[in-house]
Amino acid sequence: MRVDRINKGMNKLFTVFLFIFMAGVFLSACSDTTLNQDSNPTGQDSGAALSQDNDNTMNQDNVTSLSQDGSAQNSGGEMLSAKNSCVWSIGSYPGWVQEYQPLPPDEIDYSLWTHILHFAMYPTSDGRLGNGEIFDAGADAAVAAGHAAGVPVVLVVGGEDYGNEFVIATDDAHRSQFITDIVDRVKRHGYDGISVDWEERVPGHEDQLIALVRELRTALDKINSDLLLLIDVVSGLVPPPVVAQLVDDVDTINIMSYWDDGEDQVEDYIAAGVPASKIVLGVGLSPGLVDQTPEDIENKIAIVIKHDLRGLEIWTMGNIIGPDDPRMQPLRDVVANTAQLCS
Repeated sequence: MRVDRINKGMNKLFTVFLFIFMAGVFLSACSDTTLNQDSNPTGQDSGAALSQDNDNTMNQDNVTSLSQDGSAQNSGGEMLSAKNSCVWSIGSYPGWVQEYQPLPPDEIDYSLWTHILHFAMYPTSDGRLGNGEIFDAGADAAVAAGHAAGVPVVLVVGGEDYGNEFVIATDDAHRSQFITDIVDRVKRHGYDGISVDWEERVPGHEDQLIALVRELRTALDKINSDLLLLIDVVSGLVPPPVVAQLVDDVDTINIMSYWDDGEDQVEDYIAAGVPASKIVLGVGLSPGLVDQTPEDIENKIAIVIKHDLRGLEIWTMGNIIGPDDPRMQPLRDVVANTAQLCS
């Protein structure tokens, strides 16, 4: 991890926030406009909401702030749409955490999350979709609890070591039935969308991944155009130029940066043509992964702010140690300050 560079960025962001705060104090004395630059009581940079406007992406020196009424402004006083001022905080919720840890869905702390990824159902060797880690009762319970809390729940299809099955399920002979199986699960359980997690054997089968995502987008739109479609990637497994061809078909590209800070991958995908506003940065909480302290989470948040990314995805919520896990406080601050803007 490039901790020194991130710390320098955090110092720069602190200076920017201090300048904006002082300007806000002055403006509040001169007009009715009040900028709330104190919404994060810890004083951490993670309290800023981010602009995700593809046509006018803000640089690091133009950080967004929240006013007291929940509306967003950039540092030039320009109003931002609610949709483009939302930081996504995505919690990965594996079936084994739900069933065997256990963490029942009605015991999840939904104040941390804007979205839930329910992990996972897997492609099978005969080209169909299997139950994987999730059975009907578990799917129904997870969706019901998420919806009761106002949080969308997205079904993950795929995962590590299922590259061979994806190659079979997405060939011309099987892809239509595979997509039908996926859509049937969305309708049966009420999921709010799909996240495609194809990791191995994408090189050499790029056309099959592209066809799967585009045809799945079309199939979901026939049910409801608001259904989400996400794709989970690692730059060494899913080439950035391939992902760049899918930016119009997906809502987010989730970089599984669980072993490092992920900034090199972010830069690779942006250089290939992926909008920063569609990139979600992964946070690895599981033992042996990189994000084990509050400072690690703050570093990931700093990268999100620096590049104006869509947000963060946490692997997994089963590794959160109780409601007072200090690693979650930086993320909690971000969600508290921006959740009302998410759409």
